[in-house]
Amino acid sequence: MPRKGPPEGCVHYQTAVQMLIDAGVIQTGTMIYKIWENYGLTTAKLSDVLSPREKEKTKTKTRERGFYRLSDIKMVIEKENMFRKIGLTGTWKSNPSTVFRQAIAEDLPAILDMSLKIFCEPPTLETRLRWLREEPESLFVLTNHDGTILGYSSIIAVEERAMHAFAHGLTDSSTMVAQRFVPGPPLHLYVMALAIDPVYIRTQKHTYGAALLRGVIGFLFALAERGVDIETITARSNKPDGIRLLKELSIPQIKSPVPDKKLFYLKVSDSGHEVFEQYRFLRYNGMHE
Repeated sequence: MPRKGPPEGCVHYQTAVQMLIDAGVIQTGTMIYKIWENYGLTTAKLSDVLSPREKEKTKTKTRERGFYRLSDIKMVIEKENMFRKIGLTGTWKSNPSTVFRQAIAEDLPAILDMSLKIFCEPPTLETRLRWLREEPESLFVLTNHDGTILGYSSIIAVEERAMHAFAHGLTDSSTMVAQRFVPGPPLHLYVMALAIDPVYIRTQKHTYGAALLRGVIGFLFALAERGVDIETITARSNKPDGIRLLKELSIPQIKSPVPDKKLFYLKVSDSGHEVFEQYRFLRYNGMHE
């Protein structure tokens, strides 16, 4: 039987590669399957365009080929262009130097050790473990490709009143309950930490900080595509590296009621920064389950 072409709205691998090269997303010779994995994308199969009769005739001799959806290619180009505009390179989950992944319980001792080197009173191991059970996506780690943890992000959605009390120094982190990142009522995010291990020199911390920031932004975009509403983002810091990352994330600094702690607050609907404009676009135009 004649060779079947791609399903409607799809292209062959070579065409997909050339489209990404032409858009400046990849260079010649780059394998793109890793990019698809990082964005949680799959390919369309040859069986998608075969009739039941054709499938029966060819099931023993047809090798499945992957086709690339034009809508997925367009999405990857748009996201990669967005990341380039804000000065970050590589995919949000992985690049040639680092991996940004969801943390697991076994990562917590290393995270706690790092946080004790940076913060005066970080959340305890018990509190972090509880947050991880309440919302597994509340904690991400940045690692190198050998698995060494270079830094981490801790962002939880909390009840607005509880967040206000914590930000104003009226309670400690152990009182905060992590809500799920699911569609429904708008969420209020609190950035507990954006941290890079202080053992690294300044240039390394800047490189790893950019990768960490890219991971956080990519995660916010993923939430938008899942239909998760984020109303506000709040953070508090007195550490130069943390303050720099919050400013690079374009969260404005506001007057702080706590001495020696800088307070940052953003209402997502009011932000004109490209990151949050893209978040709103994906939230209201993306594919939601």
